[in-house]
Amino acid sequence: MEKKYANEKQFFRTLPLRGHVGLPTDKMAMSLVPEDLPLEPEIAATRTSPDGNCLFNAVSLALVGDETQMSLLRLLVAVELLLNCEFYIQHPRFTSFSSADHQEDKLFSLCLTRESDKVYVDTNRSKEDAVWSEALIATKSKEWSGFFHIAALSTVIARPIFSAYPNCQTWIRDLLHSEICPCEIQNVVPLEPLFVLWTRDGNLDNTSGAWYSPNHFVPLYSTGKGGISCSKEKEIQPKKHNQETVPVKSAKQRKRPLTLDGYFGSQSSKRKKEKELNFASSADEERKPLKNNEPPTTSSNQPQRQQTKLQSKQEPTKSCERADNRKQAAKDEQKRRFIPQWRDEFPWLNFNGDKNVMTCDICCKHPSVAGKTDFLKGCTNFKKETIKKHATSNGHIRAREKSFAEEKTIEESQIFQTFSKINKDMQAQDRKEMEIKLNTVYFVAKEELPFSKFEGLLSLQRKNGVSINLTYANEKSCAGFVSFLSAYSKNFFSIMADGSADFSGVENETIVCRFVRDGIPVNCMIGHKAVAHGHT
Repeated sequence: MEKKYANEKQFFRTLPLRGHVGLPTDKMAMSLVPEDLPLEPEIAATRTSPDGNCLFNAVSLALVGDETQMSLLRLLVAVELLLNCEFYIQHPRFTSFSSADHQEDKLFSLCLTRESDKVYVDTNRSKEDAVWSEALIATKSKEWSGFFHIAALSTVIARPIFSAYPNCQTWIRDLLHSEICPCEIQNVVPLEPLFVLWTRDGNLDNTSGAWYSPNHFVPLYSTGKGGISCSKEKEIQPKKHNQETVPVKSAKQRKRPLTLDGYFGSQSSKRKKEKELNFASSADEERKPLKNNEPPTTSSNQPQRQQTKLQSKQEPTKSCERADNRKQAAKDEQKRRFIPQWRDEFPWLNFNGDKNVMTCDICCKHPSVAGKTDFLKGCTNFKKETIKKHATSNGHIRAREKSFAEEKTIEESQIFQTFSKINKDMQAQDRKEMEIKLNTVYFVAKEELPFSKFEGLLSLQRKNGVSINLTYANEKSCAGFVSFLSAYSKNFFSIMADGSADFSGVENETIVCRFVRDGIPVNCMIGHKAVAHGHT
């Protein structure tokens, strides 16, 4: 299979890495570009289609300038993951980053896509099945990709891929923000890396404590000195006559794109600066010295014109304050609040009116298995989607299962029911085997065979497919079974009945009793009587 697609791989490995230069940029991605990339200060992010194929679209744009090679890249990545499964199971990024706090199994599970992580858990943590699942996902169009697809793409195009992650203060960034090198390939010249950014399509969640969750990939490139993207724009837009030339800023003078922390704190910082400026202006007016050391005059001694000016300045200020108060009151009214009807759908939901927070009774009861969740200390995000997300989280499910296990009695527990079923099955099997041995002993006694034939008869039945263990399968056991049957059969008797017609044609019925007396079977006729008919 590797030889079958050798030409396609060679095609991608010979392409230059400038196909995406000058294409339309992604504004959201530009604001999330981290500052610690090994690129020049001017960095551009090319826009890609957010259709689930964004990773392969990004690589296709970087190599050929469009997204037409997406399907072929998906196929080659699937083949690469299948052929070199062991390499990706023990990827160097896991071994180099692993530590006491971050074990390799944990890192492996974290880098899987959601569907492959479910396969990893269902197959008792089989890494091979998980990588095969990643290969299957690569064959499906519009399916989200992850770390393993980036690593396989690096080998397919035979060049490093720098996985750029926005500057958010989590250890996950330390794992993913790195250069991913291809698998060892012979006779291939090292090439410059391709930069791919983990970004978002849509708005960011700027609530307090929210984690950055990427859902999109875009390629990055450096515009270089003078700006490559600027020269492209000049070719498209001709220069107007008599237009003043604006000097291009140097790399040090250019502003860096906004960081993730800057995005969340931009609005609050603007309001803070406005308050500081207003406070400073009011303080400067208070500290302004009086002319010629004149004592301060009251409003009654001031001219009427100054009073009217002062009133005119104060009135707009008061009206603005009233408008701000009304806006703030409207915002307070629009704030989300707890809805009591949510308890009907989520009985474990608890609301503390004093602290204005909602908690989960099940997770609070078992915090050791609930994990890190806001529903332990108190969640203030009053949204039904937040509650549904918590209800389906792994921590809540573990806490719920532990709560159910504590409520059940020992007889209702799963392990007790399992052992009970095993015990019943074993007893039924033992009873069936003992029944076979007793029937064989009865045959030996009835046919007056030697007891030494008992073990051979059992071996014959085992050869014919009958399940019989070797317990009580010898000559001594046969003698014991015969003694038991003889003592047990003393208290039993049988009745036989038969009918026939005499010479006169009258129907008669004869009843005979058969029993054992002193070890000898005895037949005794109970009666012979004429009946109306002999059938039942």
